[in-house]
Formats: sequence, structure tokens, C-alpha cells
Amino acid sequence: MLLSDEQYEELLDVFSRPRILARYPLTPEVIGDLFAGLAAAHRVEPSPELPLELRDPEDDPILAAALGGRVDYLITGDKDLHAVAGDPRLGDLKIVSAAEFLAILDASAQPTAQKDVDDQAKDTEDEAADSGAESASFQSDRARRLSWRAVRPPSTTRAWPVTKEASSLAR
Repeated sequence: MLLSDEQYEELLDVFSRPRILARYPLTPEVIGDLFAGLAAAHRVEPSPELPLELRDPEDDPILAAALGGRVDYLITGDKDLHAVAGDPRLGDLKIVSAAEFLAILDASAQPTAQKDVDDQAKDTEDEAADSGAESASFQSDRARRLSWRAVRPPSTTRAWPVTKEASSLAR
């Protein structure tokens, strides 16, 4: 995760607004933890020039930070930023929603997770063949449970919803 100094300052401003605090009853501890994490994020110098014009100029700093940081993904729900997704002038930058990004993460983890499932199922079968103690139905049930665990996204994939949308709520 990275952000520019300007984005960090904007988030500080947004999360101190009374209407945001009223709408999202966050404790001071939660906000403190959030900003401790944001303070540790890699800071970038925004790109001085954008290769294209956005419909909403207020989104320019977000795109400039992504380009300046040479990131692979800009994760946002902002419709104006999604309107330029895939534009060749953005180079390798992909603009995706949080749900799309989680699907990308799941897909990239899938081959490794499936290999782990296959290896664990094979180990179970080998142990059963060696000891003769496990039944075929137990082995198949264990493999089924391991498969479910491998394709189910872990609960740790949930991210704190701090995106450009949070700042646009205050507008």
C-alpha cells in the first residue's frame, strides 16, 4: 500500500469531520490504529503530469500517486477513475474495484492452494495405506474438507474500507 502526503492529509481531514464520525461510529482507538497503519505506508511522489484527463479533476491526485508510485493496481470504487481503466496511456496500471482485486488475489493463490490440498490428500492416502486404519470414506471426507478450506477466502482478506470513496462521502 502506498499513498502521497496529500492523500494522507485528506484522510486525516475526512476522518475528523463530525458528519463522518456520526455516520461511522469509530472509536478513537480504531481511528488511531488506522492512521498508524497509514503512517507506515510507503509514501510516493505523485507523477507531475497525467497522461490523460479525468472527468473529475479531484481524482487527479489519486491517479498521480498511483502513477508516481508505479503501482500495478489502483483499487477504487470511483466511477470516474474506472472510466479510464484499460486506457493504454496508463501503461501497466490496472484500475479495479476491491471485489475485482480480491478475485485476482484468490485466482493467484488458487494453484498453490490446490497443490497444498492435493499434497495433503496424498499424504492422508499414504498414511492410510501404511496403517490400514483409515477408511476410504474418511479419506474422501478429509480431502473434501481440505478442498473447501483451500478455495474459501481466509477471513484475513477483509481490508479496512479506506478508499477514495471515504473521502468523497465527505463532499
